Amino acid sequence: MSKFNFDVEINYMGETFSINLDSSNCSNDDILSELQDLFKQHLEEQEIETDEQSEFSEDFSIENWGDVPKFLQDLETLQDFLENSSDYYGIEVYEAAAELDIPFSDVEEAYSGEFDSDEDFARNMAEETGAINNDLSWPYTCIDWEFAAKELMYDYCEANNHYFRNI
Repeated sequence: MSKFNFDVEINYMGETFSINLDSSNCSNDDILSELQDLFKQHLEEQEIETDEQSEFSEDFSIENWGDVPKFLQDLETLQDFLENSSDYYGIEVYEAAAELDIPFSDVEEAYSGEFDSDEDFARNMAEETGAINNDLSWPYTCIDWEFAAKELMYDYCEANNHYFRNI
């Protein structure tokens, strides 16, 4: 379940309501239900009579995205993010994934870490997979890491120093 939540202002039936969206209430039906409840409460506070048969609009729009990062400022994208993001990664990892068109649901499987360069990433992969023994100075010091990184990047992609395996 996602730890992320965002405050937005939504226009509904001519009124603006503040709602906190998280993974438990991010579907259109959830939002609409909450807006209808808030609208009914607003009418009661204004002492405006309504009957049980009153029809409520199903249309609403985000008026102010508040603290929602720019890459998530589309309701469908935000819903997908809230439903598929993990507590394990920070928002910057998901932003890099979005830049690379990696579905949020694939981030956990595809994410390979943050590195300063393709060469650093290649060195790390070689060490982690046991392909080289970095306790030895030779041949470690003789490896063309730029070429090794170029070859490795056929199976990976990078955005903002975040690396993802192509799946």
